[in-house]
Order: sequence, then C-alpha cells, then structure tokens
Amino acid sequence: LISNGNHDLYGRDPAAEAAWREAREALCAGAVADEAGVVRIGDAEIALLDEAYPCPLFQSWGRVGEAALARLRSRWAAPPLPGGRIVAGHYPLRLPNGRPLPRFAGLQDAPALEALLAELRAPTYMCGHLHAAYELTLPSGCVQHCAGSVTGAGRVLRLCA
Repeated sequence: LISNGNHDLYGRDPAAEAAWREAREALCAGAVADEAGVVRIGDAEIALLDEAYPCPLFQSWGRVGEAALARLRSRWAAPPLPGGRIVAGHYPLRLPNGRPLPRFAGLQDAPALEALLAELRAPTYMCGHLHAAYELTLPSGCVQHCAGSVTGAGRVLRLCA
C-alpha cells in the first residue's frame, strides 16, 4: 500500500495522473481505497493520504487539502474496527526533534492533519520523505513512524546478502 508524495506529481497532466493511479492500484495488490482513501484489511483500516501537490522541481512540499481531511473525519466518525486504524502519508508532521518541517519541504497543512489525528485519536501515522528512519510521539499520543529511505547520506540499503 502506498501514499503519494513529492516525487509523484510535478505538474498537472491528466494522462500522467491516470497512469499513476493505475500503477498505484496495481501495487496495492487488489486492496482498493474508498472515497475517503481508506483501505480495509481484515479488521483494520488504513487511510492512504494523497499528499502530492504540484510544486517547483527543486522544492518538495505537499498538502492533503480540506476536502480530503473532511472525508476522513466523516468516514471515521464511527468507532474503530477491532484491528484499529492507521493513517499513512508521505510527509512527516514533525522532525525527530519535534519541530515542524520547513514550509518548502513539508506538508503545507500539517497542523490541520495533526489536529485531525488528535481528534480521531489515531494511534499511528506512517510516513517517509526524509532519508532517516525515526519514531516520534506527537503531543496527541499518536506515534509518527518515519520509514526513511533506502538511500541517503552516501549509503545504499543492501537488499541481497
């Protein structure tokens, strides 16, 4: 399962957007998100946020948008399933030191998403974007898990022994 990020959308091209949707659906191995971006797997739900937004080539910011946040709020108004809920996006809400990402390199509406995670009592927010893995407990108690990247700071992850 994947969420869109800064390398997925550099401009508005309907053909490119359609190709990306097609590739994303194939990578999701048959798990299809509903209108709020939520995928159900067994008795758990994962919200896949589309945070890609066109920005200049050497900048890397995105946003969720008010409409997407409202759809998720509405979709998760009922109590969670026994397996719980996870929110997955591309951008971390905060750096390892707890500070927000710079405006040119992060999620433009991070405060709104963080407020929604608190409101929904979401236990987990999974993200990437930065080239270092870390975990951080947000003020709401939600744990942000940043997966990092397979490359960065001169290293390459070795996938084979």
